Amino acid sequence: MTNVTARFAGFAHAAAELSAYARTIDVFVIALRTGQIVQHTPPDAAEFEAWLHTHHIRNIDKDWRR
Repeated sequence: MTNVTARFAGFAHAAAELSAYARTIDVFVIALRTGQIVQHTPPDAAEFEAWLHTHHIRNIDKDWRR
């Protein structure tokens, strides 16, 4: 089930604060709009990634492979 709230449980930042992300196995490296880089390892990586997609957070892995 996709979480459509502004915040994802266990993650310290709201969707509006995020700029882009990359995923390595189940670790997400996330660029905030402030320029800060944070890491997050959610208990359910697929659910977290679906939340990112729902909020249109850019996946730089996808952009880089083009």
